[in-house]
Amino acid sequence: MISLRSKLTQRLLLFFFLNPFERRHLNELANILEVNIQNLQKKLKELEKAGLFKSKNNYYSINCDWPLYCEYRDIIRKTIGAPVLIREALQHVRYLRDIRVDIKDYFDVTEEIRVQIPIDPEAYYRPSEKEIRRIFGRLRKDLGRKICLEFCVPGTGFAG
Repeated sequence: MISLRSKLTQRLLLFFFLNPFERRHLNELANILEVNIQNLQKKLKELEKAGLFKSKNNYYSINCDWPLYCEYRDIIRKTIGAPVLIREALQHVRYLRDIRVDIKDYFDVTEEIRVQIPIDPEAYYRPSEKEIRRIFGRLRKDLGRKICLEFCVPGTGFAG
């Protein structure tokens, strides 16, 4: 069983589950993740021993053939990967800027994800609320979590 408590493990798994066909050198990976290379190497060896990673000449990739690959991928996607997936899903919505994603406990899948969408009522061009709601309908199914959308005037914070 791989523990997901370590921030390094979370960052590694998030990177490779979002980029499953990547193969990266240890030094390059340390730069991308902005982590200490010795700690990274130790963690990668641990995950390789468990079967989740494979390596050759200090190039690492995730082992998509590992029996628990899909289960761990889904756990990461539905927890720490949620904000990344939300931002990616919204990146093509025209005129949409500065969204905020709030998740109090990433690993409590019963807790809702709050997303704040700034909509300026005086702007001539605005993102389509209908398109945003359609995207979030899909995301709710994909993530298996409740998502609360808040349309607000730009510059305001989350309501407490």
